[in-house]
Amino acid sequence: LRAYCQSESLTEHGLRERLSHLELQGNDSTYDILLIDVCKNDCVTHEMVQCVIKHVPEAASVVTTRGLRPLHSVCSNKNATRDIVRCVIDSYPGALRTQDEIGMTPLVSLCCNRALDETVAVEILTCFLEKCPESAQCSTHDGDLP
Repeated sequence: LRAYCQSESLTEHGLRERLSHLELQGNDSTYDILLIDVCKNDCVTHEMVQCVIKHVPEAASVVTTRGLRPLHSVCSNKNATRDIVRCVIDSYPGALRTQDEIGMTPLVSLCCNRALDETVAVEILTCFLEKCPESAQCSTHDGDLP
């Protein structure tokens, strides 16, 4: 399933079908990483993110060994949209203030994403500032601000 979420052939229909066959048990964290995989994928859509969160509710709060969360990943994706970002934030608002191992917040990831359309980047930035104005004041370990 992870390989599919990382592949260029990822589709909403295929993802929905595969996730519907999962038999998740109570605190089963096996599939939490899937949202990061989907958020990194250039094929990502709002519907895909919603689907993963519906089937794996804790996925938005997962953190990798490098300190990355799904919000970091989607903010680095050239195909991110305001709706995708809002969906991830609504599922885990605490991600707005998190830092990876080098101190980058999701907002810094967004600001470093030169491949993202400028209009979309402003929409996402506005979403960040509406949800968590103080995120603009979170500096990296080097003291850099977004």
